[in-house]
Amino acid sequence: MPSPTQLLEQAIAAFAADGDPSALTSVEAQQAAHALASGPMTPQEAELVLVTFGLPLIQLSVNQASPGELDAIAAALPVFDQSQAHYLEPSDFNRIVDRLATAARTFWNQLDITEDEPVVWEATARWYGAVVATAPEDHWEMPWFLSRYSEALTTLFEFTNDRAALDQAVEAAHRAFEITSVDEPFWVPIASCYSSTLVRLYEQTSDLAAIEQAVQIGRQAFHQVDETESAKPAVSSNLVGALMRYFDATGDKAAQEEAVAVARLALRLSHEDDPERPFRASNLGTALASLAKEAHDPALAEEAVAAMDIALAGLPAPNPFRATVLSNYCYALHILAQINGDLAARHRAIQMGREAIKLTPGPDPDKPGFADNLAQALFGLWEATGDRAALKKAIKTWELALELAPEGYLARAEYEDRLATAKAARR
Repeated sequence: MPSPTQLLEQAIAAFAADGDPSALTSVEAQQAAHALASGPMTPQEAELVLVTFGLPLIQLSVNQASPGELDAIAAALPVFDQSQAHYLEPSDFNRIVDRLATAARTFWNQLDITEDEPVVWEATARWYGAVVATAPEDHWEMPWFLSRYSEALTTLFEFTNDRAALDQAVEAAHRAFEITSVDEPFWVPIASCYSSTLVRLYEQTSDLAAIEQAVQIGRQAFHQVDETESAKPAVSSNLVGALMRYFDATGDKAAQEEAVAVARLALRLSHEDDPERPFRASNLGTALASLAKEAHDPALAEEAVAAMDIALAGLPAPNPFRATVLSNYCYALHILAQINGDLAARHRAIQMGREAIKLTPGPDPDKPGFADNLAQALFGLWEATGDRAALKKAIKTWELALELAPEGYLARAEYEDRLATAKAARR
């Protein structure tokens, strides 16, 4: 019985003879190629896989390529050695790389925003990783490839809390930023992507230089885009996160006020059917709640809650990002209750906070913050009513926040201080 290598060599010979791709797309050829791609490959075997899956990919509609075929191509690309090629011309190889990038982008665009399976983002990161590893460094779309690779890795980190994925995301975003000049048309989204990854890095490391750079780059991108351009809401919303983290780190009230103004603009410029609108509303609500707390302003706190209403309405269950909005809503209601003494708002805040935790059973980089928001609401209820059960639950929830927060985590010291205050109140 022929080996997988022999089967593919026969299929490729038949394809070379008449140009009919059916020899490559036959069940036998596909199974043989998958068998090779499933384990360690020699450069010659990688070429057979690329010919079997890659040449039809060039000829067929991208939507006809399966994730398994794209995975096989992604696995073969780094192994293939053009200096030892027997069947692929350099132009064919480059076209395969380009079509894999197009296929990855097509699958990316087809993903529903509710897609919460880490395997999807692992696959997308794998495909873009293969593209950036094998495409020529001077490829005109290399910055875009790197930026998409970074975004896939960042999303993977958000679902798995895999720190290595975040580090790779920062590195890819930095490379994209470094090789893109400010006068190029896609500089703004690439700069905004890099700023966002730096914010995530700061949250995990408390590295002040990272958040300072995130604000600097985010502001530059924000001012580069006119309000009439479609990219303005997204760039604005990304800047809000950087400004709020910078305020948390430095106490710079001007940055806090700037964050509110930019967040209001991002929401105002978002169309009703924009899938990102709920997240922009949540950003605004969080920024307003923070400013309301500082100013002790009930009007700002009520505006924060109204923004959270918009955010939550736009993310019905089972959207995986609903937990973030629920936790932010918990915080906004807690601040409102702290200002006006609304007991109903306190109980609703606790309900929102508990639901956020319940919706996040697995690893998540934001889960320590979810626990902290709930603990603050519980402690606020104890302060207002003397409910010792609420105090006991607040202590346990802050202990959970500390258990989930790694060393170097942005707010770990704050959690420790709040827990100490709660334990002192228990005596």
